[in-house]
Amino acid sequence: MRRIELRGLTVIVVTCAAACAMPEATPHQALARSDSGGIELVSSAGGEVVSRFPAAADSFLMELDGTPRIFSGSSRQWVRVSPHGDVFVIASDLRAILRFDAAGHPVSQIGKRGNGPGEMMLPLTLMLRGDTVAVVDATKRALLRWSSYGDSLLGQLSWPENQRLGTVLALAGENVLSVGEMSERRQAWGTVGWTGRPHPLIAFAMPPIVLINLPCDSRPTERAAILSPRLHISTLDETAVVAGTERYELWVSDRNRLVRSIRREIESRPPTKSEVSLAAGRGYRLTMNGRKCSVSATELIERVGVASVFPAIHGLSLTADGSIWVLRTFSRETAGTVDQFSLGGTYLRTWHNASLPLGSLPDGRLLVPREDEESGGTLIELVRLR
Repeated sequence: MRRIELRGLTVIVVTCAAACAMPEATPHQALARSDSGGIELVSSAGGEVVSRFPAAADSFLMELDGTPRIFSGSSRQWVRVSPHGDVFVIASDLRAILRFDAAGHPVSQIGKRGNGPGEMMLPLTLMLRGDTVAVVDATKRALLRWSSYGDSLLGQLSWPENQRLGTVLALAGENVLSVGEMSERRQAWGTVGWTGRPHPLIAFAMPPIVLINLPCDSRPTERAAILSPRLHISTLDETAVVAGTERYELWVSDRNRLVRSIRREIESRPPTKSEVSLAAGRGYRLTMNGRKCSVSATELIERVGVASVFPAIHGLSLTADGSIWVLRTFSRETAGTVDQFSLGGTYLRTWHNASLPLGSLPDGRLLVPREDEESGGTLIELVRLR
């Protein structure tokens, strides 16, 4: 391992030579070594243990009338589960947080649309710490908080206009865990760290991003290369799992310390024609302040291009049962391939036809997004794995 000091940042780079060589192992055995910095290097040997994800059932988060609740979208940063099994979900259509019990029945609504105290304009990230519910509002540049699982409004935390907060991921007291970006020596660096602390928890080189101008009426807009590698982060309290490079590697941090690197021998590859088609879709369409931008899929590919290397990891989820879920297929494909690990780094199995879980309940059931073909929205199903 070597350290790179960059204006107060410590970037931890792990390199494997003879000292990191792994011995031969039986299939599915987790091989663990520690580097000179005390970071555990975990590699799982053997082939895949394949299971098929359960088909859609009839147990969902529900409306008051007993019909499945249709959400306008879903994100792993929009769902949190209490130790008692209550489920909290950002409902972007309402600009509110909905609370459900462990059976999926609605309990209450927290907040509403608006710009007043406890009201939301653009909620992006939901957090649950003890009985405190918190949500980041990007428009208000504030962290809205409620105690007693949403029954009592607390004072909000706001950030000044000149402070770039990044994406907030987790909450501890009045500090938040956030991811941001910074430019250092013309190289893009990503950082994950707690506000109020002088150094980031993790700092790492971001994959290069090529920005191209697309014509939108008279004003161009920039878009990044299609299918390029990007950062994936999932958090649970003060535990964070990060994946953002082309290789198959997960970084696990716990309580402000990098503790583990999890690896599998799955190589990056060029994208297929079908993956490019899925990524481009019908092209790019946007209407903003009355100005329209419309670029065909063909032109989008020609102007923006397609990343030459398809990343090995396309999504990440950390659930309360201590499982790390890694999506290996492009997120718009219908048949997903998801690897499951323990938090300690042991490879458990690979699920086919799977979606990344949004969370887990104390009884072991998972919260899984399902597309509703009739409405075009998203259902959240309660799934028990066999």
